[in-house]
Amino acid sequence: MKVTDQSQCVIKAKLISFLSNNKGTTPMLEFKTMKMPGVSFRIYRAKLGVSKGKITNIQQQAIAIYHRGRYPGELNAKYELVGYLSKTTQSKLDQHLEAYRQLKAKTNTVHEVPTLAEFLPKYANILYLKNPETVDRKTQLIESKFPHLLQYPVDQIKGKQLVDFVTSYKRNRTATQIQNGDSPYTVGESTLKDWVCTLRALLQEASQYTGLFKCCDSLYGESLKFKIDNASDRYLNVKELKFLMQCLKKRDDSKLTNLNITCCFSDYLTPLILTSLATGLRPKYALALKWSDVDLENNQIKIRATKGKIKETQWCPLAAELLIVFKEWKKHPMHSQEGNWVFPSPTRPGNHLVSYKTTFTTFRKEYEINFVMYDTRHTFATLVTKIYKNIQTTQELLHHKDGKSTKRYARVIPTERVEAVHQLQTELPNFSAHFNIGSSAFSA
Repeated sequence: MKVTDQSQCVIKAKLISFLSNNKGTTPMLEFKTMKMPGVSFRIYRAKLGVSKGKITNIQQQAIAIYHRGRYPGELNAKYELVGYLSKTTQSKLDQHLEAYRQLKAKTNTVHEVPTLAEFLPKYANILYLKNPETVDRKTQLIESKFPHLLQYPVDQIKGKQLVDFVTSYKRNRTATQIQNGDSPYTVGESTLKDWVCTLRALLQEASQYTGLFKCCDSLYGESLKFKIDNASDRYLNVKELKFLMQCLKKRDDSKLTNLNITCCFSDYLTPLILTSLATGLRPKYALALKWSDVDLENNQIKIRATKGKIKETQWCPLAAELLIVFKEWKKHPMHSQEGNWVFPSPTRPGNHLVSYKTTFTTFRKEYEINFVMYDTRHTFATLVTKIYKNIQTTQELLHHKDGKSTKRYARVIPTERVEAVHQLQTELPNFSAHFNIGSSAFSA
């Protein structure tokens, strides 16, 4: 049901009808406002408590705010979720609309190719509309890694400049290092690839934004391809997992001696690591979990869509062990204050935790643990693949859109090739019997 008429009487009548008809088939009421073109407010029946045509309770995400617009270079307009009605909604909406206006304003005003420095603020607006959380990292990366290119017109940045940049990180290797296949660069090839791809993505947007040039093919030449060893993803084996559990227990016990609480966890670190190990969630999504996302009836966790990796709401199975952890973690005094976050911020009431790095780094140094938080995701994926032997299942559990990202975990699945070699032994002559070779031959 859509309401576009600005008459208060019509709006009131539609709203009363919507609320009163509890058995109606219309799950959503949408309002559009003439003062903000493209902006609409959606009220969801399932999120409202209604009695006799009056709202008795409003749940979180009951009223969503959407913006519909056609961006430069796109043929069709699309809806984007700006957020849900809250105290910060107005500022989010203002930022979104301002970024959209600035993009639209350029449509017929770009007459010459901007420099990299000139285009960077416009690129920030483009990134904000796609994923606000990546804006600072990507713009700061370009400013810090490519300062020598800032005054170049974007159409003049070609493969040569990128090859020169990559070459500046090359190192002299010994014959042994070359033979062992050591990296020819002073930084990881995955890091170099990230830097180069970030600049190439900007140039692609600049090409589409201005319509005045096309990206040079040399930006994707052989010299700019990197050897990324996905098989070397770090994951914790059984011994390392046991050691991690022991260290977390020691840390909590030592901190709890000075705390008068009934919870066995001193703070968020242990529950966060256990959540990542049991679900494989990216840290960003684990930190943003709400208690209302935990569906105890169906033993699953809702992963809400964002402008990040997960574009649509996903579901993650809830392991019995993690359920026990959640019940214990909820006893912590941190959850006595008003809020719905599984990992609330200790310094910003009403918000969820956004960074664990300082606490986690201190823990790693104190107990001499050699792994990073993202290794918990690799550990989850490796163990799931090893046990279930189905790469498709692993892909779904990791919420990978592209199966190529999941194939790295297939290394732990015994393949038909291994079985073929074992079966070959039944057809080949017995080598050890023919040549009188004993087991001691390999004991030296």
